[in-house]
Amino acid sequence: MNNVNTNRILAYLLFSLLLLQITIIEVNAQSTSGQVTIDFNGFGIASVRQTTYVSDVEVLGVIGKLLYITSVAPSNVTYYAENNTIVLVPPQGFTGLVEIDYISQVALPSNDNWIANFTSSTNSTVILPLGAIPLNIIPLPLNFTVTADNRLAFIFPPGNVSIVYALSQSTSTSTNIPPSQGGGTSTTNSTQPVTSTSNLLYLIIAVIFIPLALILLFLGKRFFRK
Repeated sequence: MNNVNTNRILAYLLFSLLLLQITIIEVNAQSTSGQVTIDFNGFGIASVRQTTYVSDVEVLGVIGKLLYITSVAPSNVTYYAENNTIVLVPPQGFTGLVEIDYISQVALPSNDNWIANFTSSTNSTVILPLGAIPLNIIPLPLNFTVTADNRLAFIFPPGNVSIVYALSQSTSTSTNIPPSQGGGTSTTNSTQPVTSTSNLLYLIIAVIFIPLALILLFLGKRFFRK
């Protein structure tokens, strides 16, 4: 009977470690496949940064209504805007991540509130304006954090995202100036939030330490029996 219990515990431990390895691989694969950061100002206009894996001509869906493209890196990737999309044309033989920065109108006013609706094929980070008060968020974010300049940042899974928020009175009467809608390069300072890894840490603790505790408990029972 003791041998059977020992084999079961070892099998569970091996399965748990395999599950942890698969989870880490999936997380890493998702982080390298692409991501998007949407940094709002007080007028519903956002500075958007998207990264996407490119190996051929890629048509990138724009978050919100495209106003103008700020930059594309690496610089040898040709790009142009068409029907609210950004078409990326890499040089022959190119394979890798491309980073696109652009300005778009993402949130629209509704009475005293602002409403943002968009769809992202990858995880998205939404940084609300300073003093923004979230009223309704769908779906629930995977996580959230506060940036160095005290702005709320929410991390969402791929799919449709809807956010309704209000601006505090002091923020709505400030003298923020929206980005110019003309061409050329615009300098926008975007504060990137520190992505929390608490979910992954909890998973690691649950998968590794629980089986170890069970093994120690089992060995302790055998010791006291002797």
